Amino acid sequence: MSYLDTTALRDIARGSSVLAGGGGGDPFRGTLSAVEMTRQYGPPRLTTLWDLPDDAVVACPFIIGAPLAFLEKFPFGDELAVAARELQRVLGAPIAALLPAEIGGINSTLPLALGARMNIPVIDADTMGRAYPEMDMTLLNVEGIPAAPTVVADEHGNSVVVHATNNVWTETLARTVSVKFGAAAAGIGYSATVARLRHAVIEGSLSHVRSIGQAMREAAGDPQRVIGAVSRLTDAVELFRGKIISLDREIIDGFVRGTFLLEGIGADTGSQMTIDIQNEYLVARLGGEVVASAPDIITVMDAASGLPLTTESLRYGYRLVVLGIACDERWRTETGLAVGGPARLGYDFPYVPLEDSPRTIARRSAGAP
Repeated sequence: MSYLDTTALRDIARGSSVLAGGGGGDPFRGTLSAVEMTRQYGPPRLTTLWDLPDDAVVACPFIIGAPLAFLEKFPFGDELAVAARELQRVLGAPIAALLPAEIGGINSTLPLALGARMNIPVIDADTMGRAYPEMDMTLLNVEGIPAAPTVVADEHGNSVVVHATNNVWTETLARTVSVKFGAAAAGIGYSATVARLRHAVIEGSLSHVRSIGQAMREAAGDPQRVIGAVSRLTDAVELFRGKIISLDREIIDGFVRGTFLLEGIGADTGSQMTIDIQNEYLVARLGGEVVASAPDIITVMDAASGLPLTTESLRYGYRLVVLGIACDERWRTETGLAVGGPARLGYDFPYVPLEDSPRTIARRSAGAP
């Protein structure tokens, strides 16, 4: 077991914004919460599933809602602890450790904030290896682990316990509650024993993003060095460089949905790329042809700073570097694609692994990262 200081917390937030694929909410806000909880209650503790007894109960805290709403709503106070205590009451058992639901954005750092506040260790793992727009899109769901009971709470002291017949219904009901709570709310669910979780999670996630964030910090001030460090540590492929010339984005049914268009610059002059948004960047098309899609990760970097941009932070005229990062292999199984592939996200094209995309093959053949 180890303790995380404020530098480690900031590195984790910075690195997790790479694997978030534009989603998970602005990690800066989650960092503020984690740093403040550390100041008040002491540093969060990091552990592994292998350090805990088989019958220990683990749960996943998270923020559910539209990341765009987080710009005006800052729901990281008592509601996380309220939700966790209510889940313990429903389960009739204490929560022994917290597991990040996703390794992206706010949901990577909020478990650390809650862990510090409640003196509960956080597991060095997550359930996705990225961020996804819906809470049923986890490898825990692939393994048949139920999300319910899930507790959703707001900053006014209201809380709702969701009992549902399957994880899609848990997502639907929890999302509906979050809309009524102001389009963003705190939640906790996916409670399971350590024995059941051991082979269902992606281990080492927090350590991995911490190393990415550290490399980004050390390269700060030189955007090309930052992007190069990210590409090296994630084995990313550079898909496109361009400027935003069109941006359509709005909150619909508790999600940020939209599309933006990039006009190529540099070696990509004369080409255009379109990227679809549902909280995360889900599909990238070049000239109408799909070149990357979930479950692989599409990360958009600001060419001026080298930092990843969330979907809510995009602005007309921004110059961007689009990277593709391969997902965990479990997402590429038949069951994994049914939970987090293009069809589950409402698309009618077949999934093609990032490394098999003609764009990736052409870029790497030309010596690009």
